[in-house]
Amino acid sequence: MNQEKYELFLKETNHTEKSINSRISRLKKVEKLFQINIDTIIDDKNKIHEILDELKTKNLDTSNQNLSNALHTYYQCVTGNNFE
Repeated sequence: MNQEKYELFLKETNHTEKSINSRISRLKKVEKLFQINIDTIIDDKNKIHEILDELKTKNLDTSNQNLSNALHTYYQCVTGNNFE
């Protein structure tokens, strides 16, 4: 993950320091769970969709973790588009 870019994006979109740290931590957790560098697949909507589906079907994403939200936000940060 390009942590500096993500952090700057979150600051520009009015996230608090706590929110920024949480999203970065959650995205790192996604990378660890799937053993990937998210930047190698962030432009591939199909791969992102597969990860989001797996998070959901394996109940890896809880309301406290919100891993999919961190991934959605990072996708928006890198591509400039919302993930549908």
